[in-house]
Amino acid sequence: MEHLPRELILSIGRLSQNSTLCSLVRCCRRLHDILEPLIYSKLRLVPPLSNIYVSLFMRLWRHPDLARLVRLVEIHLPIFRQGQPQYQLNEDKVPDLPQFIQDVQNELFDPKDTRPRVWWGSKMRSGDWSFWLGVMLVRWTHLESVEFVGLYNNHAICDLLYRAGKRHRPFHETPPYPLLRRVAVRDCEQGFDLEEVLTPFFYFPAVETVDVAQLWEGRGREEDLLSWRRENSHARCPVRRITIRSLKHSRGTLTWLADCSDLEHISLHIACIYVGDPDIRFGVPFDPPRFLRALLPFTDRL
Repeated sequence: MEHLPRELILSIGRLSQNSTLCSLVRCCRRLHDILEPLIYSKLRLVPPLSNIYVSLFMRLWRHPDLARLVRLVEIHLPIFRQGQPQYQLNEDKVPDLPQFIQDVQNELFDPKDTRPRVWWGSKMRSGDWSFWLGVMLVRWTHLESVEFVGLYNNHAICDLLYRAGKRHRPFHETPPYPLLRRVAVRDCEQGFDLEEVLTPFFYFPAVETVDVAQLWEGRGREEDLLSWRRENSHARCPVRRITIRSLKHSRGTLTWLADCSDLEHISLHIACIYVGDPDIRFGVPFDPPRFLRALLPFTDRL
């Protein structure tokens, strides 16, 4: 092994299964140094939380150099229904858990932000999958692609991404996700309020492709979205490709288009749904003429 070229070892590692790759990394220091980035470069994370995940997340949090090796991540976030059992953390098996949670709280929040500190701490202690993933999104600063599976009304991730878009702590020192180019959402049972989660991605510095399975919003917070975009002069929308495979109601689509000065491709499948009583219906019905007028500025490059 000492005489094999580095490029050949990397080729072997890329063709190996994860279990084989983990065994190779343990063989010797040279293989460890060459192949370790491959172990962390692509992660597929499926609930529920487990002891293995807790160990992985704590290791990546405490070693940012390893977390920066993560380039592609597939995050599964199914709908948790009331009564569904969740993993319960055993502090006896994770003796340094209280200190870890305190470190997370100190980095994510100012000392005066008592309510969100307590909220995140309690959710992490209860083994809430989405809050542990939110912690990792703070450390995965060199992501190139992120894919959400089953994303639905996820308050932890939504809260974190909004703070990233607003450049609030813990994203106040450097622009968030400078290498992130692709965002995808698939297998989403419902797209309700998904727009809240997606909007910040449109204003991160490098995102070029947004691919969404379903999108519709309900009562949303449109004014809040518009205000923070306009307040931040650095906010621009670099997205070039937008694919929405089932668009129902959406306020944000037109505001995204207005800001996507580099847009080259857009693909929308307009879903037909029953609107119902105007007094109780959700969202804003799709308006084809208005949408086509919004496309006029881009006719020379679409």
